[in-house]
Amino acid sequence: MTKITVIGNCQARPLANILRSNTHLDVSHPIILHLANSDDSEEHEKTLADADLVLAQATSDAFEPSHLRSASLKQQFPEKVIVWPNIFYLGQTPYLRYLTHPKLGRIMGPLDAYHDLRLLHEWYILRLGRPILSAEFDPLRIAMRSLENLKLKESACDVHISDLIVEHVTYQQLFFTFNHPKKWLLVQLAQRISRLAEFKLPPPEKQSKEPLDLIIPPNTLQDLGTPNAQFKGMDLSDQSPKPGKLYTAQELRSVFFQTYDRITEHLADPDTLRFTPDDA
Repeated sequence: MTKITVIGNCQARPLANILRSNTHLDVSHPIILHLANSDDSEEHEKTLADADLVLAQATSDAFEPSHLRSASLKQQFPEKVIVWPNIFYLGQTPYLRYLTHPKLGRIMGPLDAYHDLRLLHEWYILRLGRPILSAEFDPLRIAMRSLENLKLKESACDVHISDLIVEHVTYQQLFFTFNHPKKWLLVQLAQRISRLAEFKLPPPEKQSKEPLDLIIPPNTLQDLGTPNAQFKGMDLSDQSPKPGKLYTAQELRSVFFQTYDRITEHLADPDTLRFTPDDA
């Protein structure tokens, strides 16, 4: 059997599970980049040395821990490393951002760590009498810049995915959040990897669970004004937030306003807040 190790962010586990549909592949437990540290290097190096194929998600040259930098892995194991892209695209959720306060840290709400800038903008207008979105805010420009940024990062990868985003983005939901693609896109990536590595994958199941749908915010195909739209987030009615809560647009607005009302004093100066990702 071909031994495969997948390295990546939250996309690594579902990619590994898709590859496991080929029973001739021995896919180990993925190495998750944001959970790894330098103390893991010895264990990781043993896993990588033992693998026949390493699927490394592209990282920056400054990524830490350094032993998982994709360029370094490609140099160390040139015959068995395939570098794949971080499937990241703002175009279908152009208003979605993380919101971080210097004292509170990342602000959580009904969409977990994600915030819709339009709802935050409305809250600022109604509560504090000032806007946070400028007239120059352009979702189309954001989508184009995000796509160009993905293409640029793909230039260091062995497989690409941006062409499929361009082809399908106007009529098919490809992302739940900017960093959580739908399974369909991950399956396409897996199939491209399989062709490059010269193994086959069986046809995907027509009805299968989405691995990254914990949060489903407003998007370009089901937006705040879409009739009967439902969004998926966290139930904040208890002290411990629980996933799986469905919201209408009005319910989502109401709970976000309650969230911001509780921390009004910390939001008084929006210039102290950090919005991520930026427009690219």
